[in-house]
Amino acid sequence: KALSIDDIKDHWNSSKNVVQSENGKITDDGLYCAGWVKRGATGIIGTNIPDAQQTVASIIKDYESNKFQDNNVVSDESETKLKSLLDGKEITYVDKDGWFNIDQYEKEIGSQHGKP
Repeated sequence: KALSIDDIKDHWNSSKNVVQSENGKITDDGLYCAGWVKRGATGIIGTNIPDAQQTVASIIKDYESNKFQDNNVVSDESETKLKSLLDGKEITYVDKDGWFNIDQYEKEIGSQHGKP
């Protein structure tokens, strides 16, 4: 199950252990979510894909509406801060390169069993 952190406590639904969002969008200033923290501890990898796609669609919609222009966020700095925050809390995460490695491994195993 997902647990809240101070940064999202105002958006946390403790009875369902999820963050309250609309299509993955938590706040108007660029905070989004996906996966179990969005919908609860249910589903499999196949469930996460359309869930993440819904959140990405919300991000793209906001980006195309220029909602990020005035929030004073620099992407590289944000990534560094996020990694620092997660490392400081000893939270294990999979970065983009790790995700590609997992994807490649799963495809290789699948092809050995006649799967696409």
